[in-house]
Amino acid sequence: MLLADEYRPDPRVRKEALALVEDGNQVTILSWDRGHNHERSSSQEGVGLECVRTGLVHGISRMMLNYPMFFLKALFKSRGLSFDTIHAHDLDTLLLGLTISRLRRVPLVYDAHEHYAAMVSSAVPHSLVRFLDLIEARMVRRTDLLIGASSKIIEYLKPHISGPSIEILNCIDLVESNEIDFEEHEGITVFYGGSLESTRYVDQVAEAVLEIEYCRYRIAGDGPLREYLEDISKREGRIQYIGYVPHSELLRSLYDVDLILCLLDPKNENNRIGMPNKLFESMALGIPVLVSEGTLSAEVAKKEKCGISIVWNKDEFRRAIEELKQPGYRKMLGANGKKAARDKYNWGIMKKRLVDAYRTISQ
Repeated sequence: MLLADEYRPDPRVRKEALALVEDGNQVTILSWDRGHNHERSSSQEGVGLECVRTGLVHGISRMMLNYPMFFLKALFKSRGLSFDTIHAHDLDTLLLGLTISRLRRVPLVYDAHEHYAAMVSSAVPHSLVRFLDLIEARMVRRTDLLIGASSKIIEYLKPHISGPSIEILNCIDLVESNEIDFEEHEGITVFYGGSLESTRYVDQVAEAVLEIEYCRYRIAGDGPLREYLEDISKREGRIQYIGYVPHSELLRSLYDVDLILCLLDPKNENNRIGMPNKLFESMALGIPVLVSEGTLSAEVAKKEKCGISIVWNKDEFRRAIEELKQPGYRKMLGANGKKAARDKYNWGIMKKRLVDAYRTISQ
């Protein structure tokens, strides 16, 4: 597996790697140690880890400057590894995967976590966005299996491929039981976990929460808004920033939460067609979710009746929080989410899809 970032681990990459290991495969993740935080060679949970270092990478400009060195070093390091399939995670490893696939004459799996060009569109020139879309369309033709993190991602790439494709959603394992309290209690606790960016309304929600006396806001993660959130959490008792928390520990901290935020700016195409982890985590845990109108997440939440969809503004947010004050409503949304997780949106289903597809391409 190729990953153009540090393996902290990424929840999706980890779940896929472990699924393949459980099926009897040996898996090695070749990753870009951007912050020089990892050993060059190690293993974790039965998965081999090989790290490539370049100059320290902070921000998109440093990433672009160091990417050619990552490409060359990863290509060289792959020569010393034994494998019969190459699995490229996202567009930033697809050219590397394609090169290794052709040199070693092994099948290439392309795992599209995002519509990559749309994801970076706010940070790079428009000409580069168009170029990324063009090269992705050309390279994906040469893959042996396309994996998409949503049906919409597969939909936009499907015209360019001739081989098989499967949808692997960012689901988690079913949670058998929890102690979430849906009875009447004081206040509503809202939770956000993930990248701390304005396009996910993290800071706008903080401002809105301060205007609702009975509302509390707990935030976990890292990103551009970290300093702002650290500062406001020191001044305001109803806002709690808990820093970066490993994914496994994060789930255990959600049992006293009333609402999970899954807000994304729908002006960005990648946000419209993506399916964030938090949507499926809220379902599995039986916690209502707040999603942005105009996104695929909103379509799912409305279909499964497991959350509330809003067009972002403070009045809409307040309306959603008011509705959630009713314990019966919270309980209904949570129960609907758990049923959807049991029936359709759980890692057991996704794992079987992945393993079956791998068995097909290895024949």
